[in-house]
Amino acid sequence: MLYFLFQAEFGLAWDRSWHDYLGRDQFLIPPHIMSYTGIGITGLVALTLVLIETVRYYQRKPGVDASSTIRVLRVFAAPTGFVMVGFGTLIDLIAAPLDNYWHSIYGIDVTLWSPFHLMGLIGSIFAGVGLIYAFASEAVIARTSVHVPRRWLGLNSPEWMALFFFAILIALSFIGLTAFKPVALNAVPVITYPAALAFPAAFCLSGAVQLTRKVGSASLVALFVWGIAPLMQIFVWWALHTSSTIGHIPFRHGQDPVLNVVFMVLPLYFILCALLIDGVFAWQNRKKAAASALRNTSPIGLLMAILAVFVPTAIARLLHLLVPELAFPPDVYQALLIDTIWPTLLLSLPLTLLVGWVSALAGSALGAKWYSNKG
Repeated sequence: MLYFLFQAEFGLAWDRSWHDYLGRDQFLIPPHIMSYTGIGITGLVALTLVLIETVRYYQRKPGVDASSTIRVLRVFAAPTGFVMVGFGTLIDLIAAPLDNYWHSIYGIDVTLWSPFHLMGLIGSIFAGVGLIYAFASEAVIARTSVHVPRRWLGLNSPEWMALFFFAILIALSFIGLTAFKPVALNAVPVITYPAALAFPAAFCLSGAVQLTRKVGSASLVALFVWGIAPLMQIFVWWALHTSSTIGHIPFRHGQDPVLNVVFMVLPLYFILCALLIDGVFAWQNRKKAAASALRNTSPIGLLMAILAVFVPTAIARLLHLLVPELAFPPDVYQALLIDTIWPTLLLSLPLTLLVGWVSALAGSALGAKWYSNKG
């Protein structure tokens, strides 16, 4: 499931740029096939596991009881994570034909905000959180096992997979980031993308630290993000050019795709956030033999929000200064080079602070649950 959701995310990133550069001539385009194959197989695996666990529940197998499963429709019984993955992928697969119908009526819309794009996003997040539940459950079992499992840097295998999937969830935000365009407030543009960065940073990094109770967990997630981001951008750039050549499909408006270098360097923001949260966690547990839960995450979420407002602009301007001939994709990041950007960023601060604060609380609360979750 980890692999196929990862595949689906790359397909989604390819699809997002396909709409921009090649249009949308039919439903069965290569990125759709790549994405929905990943989602479909993930859903089938989840369904199979739910059915197997239901049979084991009624057979009263050891360890399969009310403490490790939840009931679904009064018939099925399975661990929470697999049920969530199943429902999340089902939502995605239902959204696909409805989205196709929407496009047949309204044509091409390269936006996150159409109803069935939002439906698919909700399903993906639901499935993702479910998979983290599943990894967390396996991590608890491994942590409490009589036979101590092999560890790398103090983390067992399910914990490593959970951290990697946190990075996948963060990378998902890059795909829809350009949909957060400036909003006019009394003719003054208000930048909205910082809220879309603060949400995954505060939620995933807080959750990662709470799930593992290990200093450095957040930094590992951020390093994974820095590996995924350039890989995704290079893949999308290559896939678009290859598709155009093989399918003899001209680029729209004669505009060739360029590598989104800003997205490749943007993980620096998550590195800074990870160092912040790992540093606070280490400071809170500096005199304790065993690490306890991360306490009072609200200030951390607020600091992450402040970084989300100013760091991306600084990155874009530094890139432009160091490499003046660098081609920026025609997206929201071109706005970061406008001279009047700094005052407008301040207008985005209240919303971003609210998002960072709520996301840090949510990630910390769920992370604390994941740390002891057996089902």
